[in-house]
Amino acid sequence: MTRFASREPATQPESSTPRNVATLENAFKHYGKVVALAGVDLEIRQGEVLALLGPNGAGKTTAVKLLIGLARPDAGLARLFDGDPTSTRSRLRLGVMLQVSK
Repeated sequence: MTRFASREPATQPESSTPRNVATLENAFKHYGKVVALAGVDLEIRQGEVLALLGPNGAGKTTAVKLLIGLARPDAGLARLFDGDPTSTRSRLRLGVMLQVSK
C-alpha cells in the first residue's frame, strides 16, 4: 500500500497585502556607453508568476542580475526579500537556474 502525504498550500489572510519579494525602483545600469536599463520599476509580489519578454538587448538579463545580486544598479534601488540582493540573508533564500549560452 502506498501512502501520499499532502497539505494545503499556505495562503495569506485576505486582509493582508501581498509582500514584494523582489523590487527594482528607478533602476539604471550601463555597460560602458551602452544603456542596459534606464529608470526601470518592477515589483514581484509573493505568489506571482512573471515572464520577462522582449527582444535581444532589451535588458531582461540585466534586470534579473540586479534582482539576484549578480550586478548592482548604477542608480536606483534593487531589493530582494526586503533586503540587499547581495546579502547573505537574501541569497540563502534564493534558488536560481541560469541559462548558459553556447
